[in-house]
Amino acid sequence: MDFLCIIPLLIYVFYKNIDYHIVMDKKKALGQRLRELRKAKNITQEQLAEIIDVEPTSISNIECGRNYPNFANLEKLLEKLDSSFLEIFDFEHFDNTDILRDKIIEFTKNASNKEIEFLFKTISNLKEFNS
Repeated sequence: MDFLCIIPLLIYVFYKNIDYHIVMDKKKALGQRLRELRKAKNITQEQLAEIIDVEPTSISNIECGRNYPNFANLEKLLEKLDSSFLEIFDFEHFDNTDILRDKIIEFTKNASNKEIEFLFKTISNLKEFNS
């Protein structure tokens, strides 16, 4: 993919949710998102570093928000994590709890009865599982 083609996409995903800027800086948000995706694939930092041919400390520095991956490594990360640019820059779930609560309330206003029942069952099961 040509780098110039991706610039508008990166601008869009970084600024689509303005509330996220209040919560955390971009490097940390990207690092946390990469960590989430890596862990969802049950891949260690060392394994991922070996797969994309970088040092494990590079993965650690990216995930801790100290560094951005370079574009070539970002493409490799996306490929190995079966992710897209849009998905990797989706930080909405990092919003503070008040914002998340408002979003849930807004969702339920337009949700069908079936969706509300499903949401209630899911929350009940999560609460039971965590207790």
